[in-house]
Amino acid sequence: MTSETIERWYPNTLSLVVTLFYLYFHRVIDVTSTAKALFPVVTSISAIAVGFLLTAQSIILSIDERSVIKGLKQGGVYGHLVGYVVKAVNWSFVTTIVTGTGMVLSLHVNASGWMFSVIFTGLWVFITATAVMCCYRVIRIFSKILRQLAKGES
Repeated sequence: MTSETIERWYPNTLSLVVTLFYLYFHRVIDVTSTAKALFPVVTSISAIAVGFLLTAQSIILSIDERSVIKGLKQGGVYGHLVGYVVKAVNWSFVTTIVTGTGMVLSLHVNASGWMFSVIFTGLWVFITATAVMCCYRVIRIFSKILRQLAKGES
């Protein structure tokens, strides 16, 4: 397995592991009871992440002529970087929508039923974990780029 394959798939794989862990231990890890407190916080954080990532993407586009970016393009990884940013934005945006839906549905928990609550929460855990892992991947890559830019200017 190449590092490119790992880089591409680890957000979804780790998110699946976290979700399966939640579904297996959902009686012990009762996320649904704290959802009313979690949902507004997650909505705010994921909306902020969308803004941050779009700003980061515009910065990458603005430093197009820097040697680090040229090196990424020549190495064929610039497209992956842009794709990773787009995926992080998309997953963060979906997290915001699903969390907002969860806020509305949490008002009617008794009407929804136990199984719906576990399934919805499992889906929410997967989407949120994927968004977090995608954002982490972008932040880690951007940190490497910033270090390279700092080395080049010192």
